[in-house]
Amino acid sequence: GLGIPAEPLFRSGRAKKICQEKGGYLATITSDEENRYIYDYMVKQGYESACFGLSDLDDNTWKWINGEKVECTNWAPGEPNHENNVEHYGMFYWKTKYTWNDGDFATSTLYGGKAFICEFDE
Repeated sequence: GLGIPAEPLFRSGRAKKICQEKGGYLATITSDEENRYIYDYMVKQGYESACFGLSDLDDNTWKWINGEKVECTNWAPGEPNHENNVEHYGMFYWKTKYTWNDGDFATSTLYGGKAFICEFDE
């Protein structure tokens, strides 16, 4: 995981590029087991919130930014809610723990943080 101010990085493709430059990609979550593993890893790195590679920014349809099909979701109750019409990024959020929130990289998501999670194949 990386702790980088990511709002402009996501919109410009920089977050994706940073992960790619390090040999990975913005994390995709395809199972409950992977969800728990990535969340636990994030917490062990000292973060309470972080975005991963899920967005609905292009057409209001939630998609993994690497093109992988969205087959597993773990939204918290009431999410995604597009609060203030600016929350377009899937994230682990300090209030929702293992479940997902839609956030906006700390512009208005309260204490949402600015971290994003890169994933690396072994």
